[in-house]
Amino acid sequence: MRLMNYTVACLPVINRSNNFLFKYLFKKATFSGLFLFRRSKLPGAIFLTYSCFSKKKLQYIGMSLDKEKIKNIKMLVMDVDGIMTDSRIILDSSLGWKRFFSVRDGIGIVELRHRGYKTAVITGANSEDVRKRMQHLKIDYFFENKRDKGPAFEELKKVSGFSNEQIAYIGDDIFDIPLLKLAGFSATVPEAVEEVINECDYITNRGGGYGAVRDLCQIILKHGFFSGES
Repeated sequence: MRLMNYTVACLPVINRSNNFLFKYLFKKATFSGLFLFRRSKLPGAIFLTYSCFSKKKLQYIGMSLDKEKIKNIKMLVMDVDGIMTDSRIILDSSLGWKRFFSVRDGIGIVELRHRGYKTAVITGANSEDVRKRMQHLKIDYFFENKRDKGPAFEELKKVSGFSNEQIAYIGDDIFDIPLLKLAGFSATVPEAVEEVINECDYITNRGGGYGAVRDLCQIILKHGFFSGES
């Protein structure tokens, strides 16, 4: 059994990659009990969390947004499992796979389309429930059964005419890392694997399947290319 993460230390960070104080605390700190602190509203705050029954890990909450990157975004590209869903897959009585999608995410995607943004999905899944959901959302570009997502991403750029700098990508696992490195703006969910978190510009406030995509949609609507801020 794994308990939830508790925030046990908080400090503002100017540059998370070379903050020596943070590195020292993370390397040296050991905790004999669980402590609970309130979340800080400071932009760029970094939280050191301790999980019982799991290793210590970093959780970037309230990260300051790089609006210079977001202002170029014209298309949102998404993974499915763990991003548009909570990673669970159910095998129904007819031996078909079933996933849970968020209605709130869907509203955010529709709002993006109404404002002129394009949407795309690149997934390793090959399942009818995913296809039906993408059709319902009128996703502009859909690539399925793509364990290696790099070629699909290059094809997407060719058919859409968008460059890396104009694309935001959200994914949660190691297969997404190459795309996260290429995209103009990269995002993931709080429960993503550590290797992914280390590569991302933004960590959503909500988890996969529970509004993570809506969170990112709101940011693009507010600061993206068609927001009026560019």
